[in-house]
Amino acid sequence: MRFILFIGLALILNSCIDSNYTNNTVDQTKTYLGTMKTAFSNDWDSWQINTNGYNGYYRTAFSNDWDNWEFNIAGYSGTIRTVFSEDWDNWQLMSGGRTIKIKTNFSNDWDNWYIQENGVTISVKTYFSNDFDSWYAYGNGENYLEMNTSFSNDYDNWNIYGKNDHALLDPLHYIAINFLVVYTSAITEQGIN
Repeated sequence: MRFILFIGLALILNSCIDSNYTNNTVDQTKTYLGTMKTAFSNDWDSWQINTNGYNGYYRTAFSNDWDNWEFNIAGYSGTIRTVFSEDWDNWQLMSGGRTIKIKTNFSNDWDNWYIQENGVTISVKTYFSNDFDSWYAYGNGENYLEMNTSFSNDYDNWNIYGKNDHALLDPLHYIAINFLVVYTSAITEQGIN
């Protein structure tokens, strides 16, 4: 009888879990892709990314100018800018004639973003509210990336993991996803957000 009750409870709990993307415990399949880190310790203006095929940098256009960033990664270069000055909820990545929208889901909700271009929407979130150590990205039922600090609260050193379908990501979407981690780390450490 206990066994039947246990099986019934397990089936109910399993049906409550959204297996597409919601948390680490559902999908443990991930591949280490590389790192993202500040060029120098606590230099929030300049970042290096070193992952499978995605090597390069993010940097502010001017020192401590959180509205204007430049990138050159895997042969793609461009800018990431706020739509309006100091409106850090609303960004545009521009490269090679393309414009990708990067926005918070709600005003000042730094741990819940979306990236949008031509009908493609990718959500980028922290695993836990106001805990910026661990992020994940998903869209259209696909699990793409997971980004974690190397050590708790070590915001200038990140590990990047590919989830089941990371190879499906457009390179500029990949760049936009990782920018959110860079940007949020920089303003969090500066005490701006």
